[in-house]
Amino acid sequence: MRKERILAVIMSVLLALSMIPATVFAAEIPALDGKLKIQGTAAEGRTLSAEFKEVKPEGVTEEDVAYLWERKTVEDEETEKAGEKPELKELGKDKTYTVTQDDIGSKIVLTVTGKEENGYTGSLKVVSDTVIDAQTAADQEAKAAEEKAAAADTAEQQAAQETENEQSQNTDAAADTEETTQTGVSEDTDTTYQEDSTQAGTENIEGIPAATTDEEKQQSESAGSESVDGIPKATEDGTYGQTNDAADTADSQENNDTGKTETPTADASIVIGDGNSEVVDFGTVISGQEDSIQAQYVTVTNTGNTTLNFTDISPEHFMVQDISNPMEQNSSQQLWIVPRAGIAAGEYDDTITYTSEEGVEVSFEAKMTVEAAKDDAQNGNGQDDQKTDTGNTSDPTADDQNKGDETPADSTTDPSNDANTSDGGNNGSTTTEVTLAVDDTVAESGLTFKSTESQQITVKNNSAQAVTVAASSTGAAPAVTIDPSEQEIPAGESATFTVTPAENLATDTPYPDNILFADKNNSDNKIIVPVNVTIPAPAVSNVTRDPKDGPDFGTLVDGYTELPAPQTITLTNEGNADAVLSDAVSSTGAAGTVF
Repeated sequence: MRKERILAVIMSVLLALSMIPATVFAAEIPALDGKLKIQGTAAEGRTLSAEFKEVKPEGVTEEDVAYLWERKTVEDEETEKAGEKPELKELGKDKTYTVTQDDIGSKIVLTVTGKEENGYTGSLKVVSDTVIDAQTAADQEAKAAEEKAAAADTAEQQAAQETENEQSQNTDAAADTEETTQTGVSEDTDTTYQEDSTQAGTENIEGIPAATTDEEKQQSESAGSESVDGIPKATEDGTYGQTNDAADTADSQENNDTGKTETPTADASIVIGDGNSEVVDFGTVISGQEDSIQAQYVTVTNTGNTTLNFTDISPEHFMVQDISNPMEQNSSQQLWIVPRAGIAAGEYDDTITYTSEEGVEVSFEAKMTVEAAKDDAQNGNGQDDQKTDTGNTSDPTADDQNKGDETPADSTTDPSNDANTSDGGNNGSTTTEVTLAVDDTVAESGLTFKSTESQQITVKNNSAQAVTVAASSTGAAPAVTIDPSEQEIPAGESATFTVTPAENLATDTPYPDNILFADKNNSDNKIIVPVNVTIPAPAVSNVTRDPKDGPDFGTLVDGYTELPAPQTITLTNEGNADAVLSDAVSSTGAAGTVF
């Protein structure tokens, strides 16, 4: 009976459960958020891709989204301003897009949409800068490379000056310490014999304390204790009458011991120009005259006690120098910033942030007003009176002021003027003889690569002294590598550099670039060699047939005597290499044109 009751209860529970409607709890699919960026330069022949560093949720990869590349023309922008939605030209749906000549003057729009099957939904859109031609892009990159080299020279000089100042301060401090030590010795030699046993003011004669000098009284008071019969009270460390100098020394030693066990702390600071500005302001920039704008500079300093590794950045309206090498503790790096070419007219106020892998962020504000070019030519870039002094531009009268043997410490000169010229000129000179040259085997148009094979460039030093030459690609995404990247060329001799196309370049795609050969001690002594790389697709044959399923003769009666009508098969080689065909053979092995 008990078993039957238990069974009845179980059946009742099951019946009740079966009557409850099934509820499906669908997990919410996360939507794409954050900031999508386009990686690469919007220039003819360059390949663009998506950058997901600031896209949320974290972990989104290029496989989790669908791509749509579109072209937005000037007419499309006018349509948008009128409140209408333009129909953009679709360019492709691949992960990357290679900019063509038809895109020049327009903007590239990238839209990524999350794949629900991969657990994402929603869309993000980003618009590139105005597309420029390949030559303009190469010129901008060459100019940026030159300014980078000049900035490096300035940073080295500043570091050397700081080291010299530090050594001078240490020398002065040592001299002050020696003087203090000598001053502290008593002029009365008689009292020297009593220092270990009796101090002035501690000897009592019939209960009357001996007279003390003001200095000795002050020294006794500094111990912060009362005296009994003229003897100072002992301090915690067992000494009597410790002076302030001794206490300071003990505190300093304690601080040093503490610093040996301090935990790693990542931190950094940033200074704009010479430290007197709060914003990098380029003033008014005339569209098409960006090359005439001089770079401004910021200085990033590692103020923590651990090495910082910064990631590359690519602001939308400005070109900036990346912090490509690890930044050691207490080290600084000066970084250039210039307006991007092809930016539409308008006012731009951006916050540019450098971020390290350790989580440190340093930011600065950059501003400019872009105006369309006018028919009446303007002298300069219209911002000469507004430009912030960054410590890297020359005052027109600087040369007249610095003609003496000594350069004033507070004078402002161009960083390239501080380097030694190849002909031994003074540091203040603004004229430099270019003594580097390439051999006659290099065409005036530069190097052209149509395969992955390396080519060589011979650089000659025509000066009367040895020159250390640094070789580098000026492209944002270098199309070539140079080996070696640096070597010394003796006076009147030549050196050979090997140039090789970079790996993983797309086939049948032009990659324009420039190679900068620069004197490390004089950034004005340089030559630029244009490079164009186009790697052809591998030569392969690809034979197809039509019809794909072959001829169909239908059903024939065994022992037929009348042949069916012949049928034709068309073979097409869709590859880029010749195809060598053998004689046709049937599946039964019989050769010939009739099976």
